Amino acid sequence: MKNYFLSLLPVFIVLGIIDYRFSNYFWPGLDFVQVWSGAKMFDFLSVLTVYCAATVLVWMISGGWQMPLRWFHGVIGLILTGLLIGGFAYSPVEPQIKSFWVQMVVNYFMPIAVFLVAAGAFTRSGKLRDAFIKVFLVSFSILGVLCIFQFFSGVLPGESKDFLGRAVWPYIDPFSDMKAESANWLAYLFGPTLLLSAVQFFRSRSALYLISFVIAAIVLFLSKSYTGLFVSGFLVVVLMFFQVPKKWRVSVLAGALIAGVLLVVSQWNTPKFQVLLGNYELPNSIERRVQIYSFTWEMMGERLVQGIGIGNYQSFFRAHQGEVFEVPIPEIELPPHPHNLLMNAWSDLGIAGLLGFLVLYGGALWFFLKDPNKGVFFLVFMYPLGHGVMDVPYGLEEVSQIFWILLALAASSEYNPPTFFKPVK
Repeated sequence: MKNYFLSLLPVFIVLGIIDYRFSNYFWPGLDFVQVWSGAKMFDFLSVLTVYCAATVLVWMISGGWQMPLRWFHGVIGLILTGLLIGGFAYSPVEPQIKSFWVQMVVNYFMPIAVFLVAAGAFTRSGKLRDAFIKVFLVSFSILGVLCIFQFFSGVLPGESKDFLGRAVWPYIDPFSDMKAESANWLAYLFGPTLLLSAVQFFRSRSALYLISFVIAAIVLFLSKSYTGLFVSGFLVVVLMFFQVPKKWRVSVLAGALIAGVLLVVSQWNTPKFQVLLGNYELPNSIERRVQIYSFTWEMMGERLVQGIGIGNYQSFFRAHQGEVFEVPIPEIELPPHPHNLLMNAWSDLGIAGLLGFLVLYGGALWFFLKDPNKGVFFLVFMYPLGHGVMDVPYGLEEVSQIFWILLALAASSEYNPPTFFKPVK
């Protein structure tokens, strides 16, 4: 029964996304069934993650739970330490956009509970892990098809594109006339989908995974998330470099170079690419990030131990940017987070959280390089770490869940390594 519910988690993640974005449109009558107060919705995702948290507790009491890799004890310990320090030091800045305590549960306690359940289950059963991945890829492929359909048709509720023509659906604001939100959130979902599809295709040569790969690639392209496209493309090339015969490796690199050139050519005249070059009326996104990083670095010098607090960054930035900049960033462009995963870990959890995420970066790279076949799921986990250099693939409930699910897949591979259809030659 535990394995059955765990395999349904990807379905619940997709249902949770649709429910949150469209509950007021499709099924407002279910508003009374909630796990958390706040947004009125039937929270599919929280229902299942509460189950996972209860399962962890039962396993710990019964002695049937086992952590796959001991160094994860240290990572989780650092994160919990950061939450403890942050809870005592937290001083909300008005307007308080997010609750520290709700975000603590949604973004850390519940995803870590899912990680503990999934890592233990995948360590014991490679078949369960493969079944979980198949359900994950099918679920997000269906969502991807809907994204593509909406991009070209616009017949579903909610805006399909943002002001730069980037695919955003289903990421619309359910409380403000269903306007478009960030296209980057699509990349946080479909970057890992693309990488998992590639890994599974190399393992089985199944057409299902090739189809999933193509769907994820199309969604990433339509989202125009250049960081997502670069990171996922780079990691696919790394995967191919280790999985194809040595005589093909030059061709892989040449193909990657040609694909990169074609991508730049296809995007050259788009508003998004011109913004990147500074040839558009909007500020250059790289220049704005440099400002955000400089502000965060200054604040780290003043609040290194305690950080800023979960959900507190945007209001804190508004209140303190005058200490760093002579000309403040306009209200409409105030950043909701530091646009860097490590800086975000510090902002949320202080120095303890920063150290924990640094261990995740170093551990993922170490275990992959030690044995690229055995540690291939660590390569998949490198997607949020790589995207995290320029953004924060963390914080949304479903994105935080996926972050720890990818880590669970990677953690299980040390004791239950994946097998490939065709070994490296």
